[in-house]
Amino acid sequence: MRPFQEADALDFFGRGTLIERLAKRMHEDHPLARGLAVVGPSGSGKSSVVKAGLIPALRQGALPESKHWYIVEMVPGHRPFEELEAALLRVAVNPPASLLGQLMEDELGLYRAVKRVLPDDNRTELLLLIDQFEEVFTVTEDEDLRRRFLLSLIRAVEEPRSRLRLIITLRADFYDRPLMYPNIGEVLRQRTEVVLPLNPRELEEAISAPAIRVGVVLEEGLSREIANAVVQQPGALPLLQYALTELFARRRERTMTFEAYRELGGVTGALARRAEELYDGMSSEEKTATRQLFLRLVTLGEGTEDTRRRALQRELMALKVNEEALGRVIERFGKFRLLTFDHDPTNREPTVEVAHEALIRQWERLRDWINEEREGLRLQRRLTFAAKEWIAAGHDPSFLATGTRLVQFEEWQARTDLALTDEESWYMNASIAEHQIQAAREAEREQRERELEARSRRFLRALAGVALIGAVVGIGLAIFAFLQRSEAQDNAERAERQQAIAEANAEEALRQQEIAQRAASEAQSLALVANARNVLLNEDNPNLALALSIEGSQVFQPPLIEVERTLATTVYSPGVRYRWSTEASINAVDLSPNGALAALAASDGAVILYATATGEEVMRLEGHAESVKRGGL
Repeated sequence: MRPFQEADALDFFGRGTLIERLAKRMHEDHPLARGLAVVGPSGSGKSSVVKAGLIPALRQGALPESKHWYIVEMVPGHRPFEELEAALLRVAVNPPASLLGQLMEDELGLYRAVKRVLPDDNRTELLLLIDQFEEVFTVTEDEDLRRRFLLSLIRAVEEPRSRLRLIITLRADFYDRPLMYPNIGEVLRQRTEVVLPLNPRELEEAISAPAIRVGVVLEEGLSREIANAVVQQPGALPLLQYALTELFARRRERTMTFEAYRELGGVTGALARRAEELYDGMSSEEKTATRQLFLRLVTLGEGTEDTRRRALQRELMALKVNEEALGRVIERFGKFRLLTFDHDPTNREPTVEVAHEALIRQWERLRDWINEEREGLRLQRRLTFAAKEWIAAGHDPSFLATGTRLVQFEEWQARTDLALTDEESWYMNASIAEHQIQAAREAEREQRERELEARSRRFLRALAGVALIGAVVGIGLAIFAFLQRSEAQDNAERAERQQAIAEANAEEALRQQEIAQRAASEAQSLALVANARNVLLNEDNPNLALALSIEGSQVFQPPLIEVERTLATTVYSPGVRYRWSTEASINAVDLSPNGALAALAASDGAVILYATATGEEVMRLEGHAESVKRGGL
C-alpha cells in the first residue's frame, strides 16, 4: 500500500520506458526544464516511479553531474513552508540560523535558500521532490500561504542561475487546481509527463520479477490472470500490491497458488476483505473506535474523490472513546499495513494516516460511514480548525463561536455520534459559556433598561400633572401675549408704512429741487450766451462777448448746443486778438492771475504757455505721459 522508495529500487519493475522518458524530459533544452510534473490517477504508481525509478537512475549518472546532486523530498501538508524548511535542513551543508524566515521573505526566498544550503562549488544542484502535490489544495487552508508557496516554487524554477530542480507528483483529478494559478499553470502546461497504465507485459514483469529475486514462483498462468484483472485500471496498482503481499503470505512453500488467490477474492477483493475481517474480529468498543478513527483520517472531496488525511496521533488519542480500544485498533490495522505511521516534520510528533486512497474507495463499510456523516464531517473539520485557532491565539474570546455558527455547532453536537477531542470539547464549552455570559449581561442590561423606563414613566406622570397646571397658566399667558404681540405688530407695520411714505416724499422733493436747479442753470446759461450774441452784434466788443460765452458754457454742464455754437461764433469773430492752436486737441485753457500768460493743456501731455500781450509761445512743458486737464497753474 505504500509507494516504492529509493531503497526498493531493486524490486521495482515494469517502468523502464517511463523512467527513460522522465530522465530525457529533465535534460531538454527548455526555459522551464528545471521543473517537471508527473501526473496520474491515484494508485497509478507515479510516486513509485519517481522514488524507486527516476531518482536511483539520477544517482547513477542518468544526467550530466546528476550523481553529485542533493536529493530531498517532502509532502506539503498544512504548513508547506515549514515542510520545505525541514526538507532543506536534511541536506544543508551549513544550516542557516533562520531558514524559514528566508523562505517566506519574498518570492525569491527558495531560490536564495537553495544557494545557502548547497556547497559553494557552482556545480552541485538540489533535486526537490514534492510528493502528493494535491495537498497544497486539499490540506493547506490559508489561500495567501498557498499562493506564496506556489510563486516561490515557480520563481526558483524560472531563474536562469537557479540550482534547484523540481519534480512534483500530482493526482490527475486535481490537475485543474494548479491551472487556476497562472504561473504554475504555465509550467504544468509545458512540463507535464502523464503516467499511463502498465501494459500486460509490464504488469507481468512487475508481478513476477520481484518474486523471482527471492526464489518464489507463481503457478503457471497466475501472473497473467492477475495482470488481466488490473490491466487498463490506472488506479489499481495499490490493490495489486496489497493482493500480492497477501498472496505471498499465503504461499505454499515457495509457490504462490491460484487457490490462495481465489480465497483472497482476487485483486479487488483482497484489500476490502482484509479490512472487513479485521473489523469483524473486534469487540463493540473496538468497532466504535474504528469508525471514529477512520472518519478522522479522511479529507472530503469538493467535486473530487475523498482523500486520506494525516493526523497527529495525539489528536486521535484525545477522542472521547475508549483509549485502550483505540490503541488496539491502530496497532492492528497498522500491522496489516492498512495504516502508516510517520512524524510531523515540524515538531516530530507521531502521525497516522490511511496507507492509500484505495482503501477509502474499496472498503464499502468505510464508504457507508463517510456518506452517512458527510455533512457532519464538514462541520467537524470547521470545529477542529476553529479550536486550533482559538488555542493558538491564547484562548482569545474573540475566536470563540458565536451567533449562527455556535447554534450550528450545538445542533450538530446534539444529534451526532462523532467523537470530539479534548481541545474541541474545550472550545465548545468555552463558546457556550461565553455565550451564556453575554446573554446574562444582555438580560441584565435589558432589566436595567426596563427599570429605568418604569422610573421614567413615573416621573413623567408626576411631571405631566405639574405640566398640566403650568399649561393652563401658560395658555392664558400665551393668549395675552399673543394679543399684545398682534397689537405691537400692527403698530410697527403702520409706522413702517408711514416711514416709507415720508421717505418717498423726501425723494420726490429732492428730485423736484434738482430739476428746478437744473432748469435755473440752463436758463442762466442761455441768458449769458444771449447777452454774448447781443454784445457781439451791437456793441462790437468781442472780448466781452467771449467772456459771456465762456461763463455760459460753464454754468450748465454739459453745455447746450446753442451755448457751444455761440462760443464758437465768438471765438472766430473779427476782433479777437490772438488765436492759439496745437496739433493735439486742447483739453483746457487758463490765464495767470495778472492776465499776462495763457496756459493750454493738450491731450498729448504737453502744457504750452503764451504771452497774452503778443500771442507768442513763451514755454512748452513736455514729458508728461498722460493727457493734461484743468487744474490751474
